[in-house]
Amino acid sequence: MAINLNEAEEQKEFLGAIPPGSMVKVRLNIRQPEAGFVGSDPALTLAKDGNSERLNCEFEVVDGTFKGRKIWENYTVGGVYEGHRKAAQISMRVMRAIREVSRGISPKDTSPAATQGRMLNAWIELQGLEFGIVVDCEKPKSGDRYVNNIIKRIITVDDEQYQHVMAGGEIITDAPIPEIPQTTQSAAPGWAAPKAEPAAPAQGTLPTASAAPKQAWQAPKTAPAAAAPSNLPPPNETIPAGWAAPQQSAGATADVPF
Repeated sequence: MAINLNEAEEQKEFLGAIPPGSMVKVRLNIRQPEAGFVGSDPALTLAKDGNSERLNCEFEVVDGTFKGRKIWENYTVGGVYEGHRKAAQISMRVMRAIREVSRGISPKDTSPAATQGRMLNAWIELQGLEFGIVVDCEKPKSGDRYVNNIIKRIITVDDEQYQHVMAGGEIITDAPIPEIPQTTQSAAPGWAAPKAEPAAPAQGTLPTASAAPKQAWQAPKTAPAAAAPSNLPPPNETIPAGWAAPQQSAGATADVPF
């Protein structure tokens, strides 16, 4: 069977992350949840713990220098905890901006038509929408292989660059891309360091006194035995019960509290 490579695109040099502050046009693709993790809407992905649900979004650059580059974002839209609700408020702002751009609605428009235009019957209605974004970069950490792009904001119809970007134009800044921190190699522990060999005595020197065998008169004297406590009974007498038992403070127990 013949394999037609004419339909494949020409290879491109990898340009790295998109510089922060750049403006590009993207297309939204909602990634469908896996079986068993479908949320309250068919387009929502349920978290593994079942406590929240999110839109798993993929944004593909459709024009310009970075055409084909993809940015992935997860937008929490509901959950049981306060942190989920705060995250959902942020997500809803982004979704509102996307909807407004697709309908040509100004964020400041409060007319009945604009109000109705912001309504969704299902999340899948956002699938395939194209709009402009301002790009930022996620702060990399040691061990990362590359720098990830993130979305800083959606370019609204009131933005002076809206028409330029929606017409296929782009604005690529010369802002520096964050560098990935280098992994530092920790010093070897002391026990792993090689032991130094004792220095050989120089020729013509006498061994030190510590190396010579000690004479009997040089042996350390044995310390005298400690005197028995005066409160002990004579050897032939019976020790009263409980007399030698360790005293325990009142209220103490044998268990260790946790």
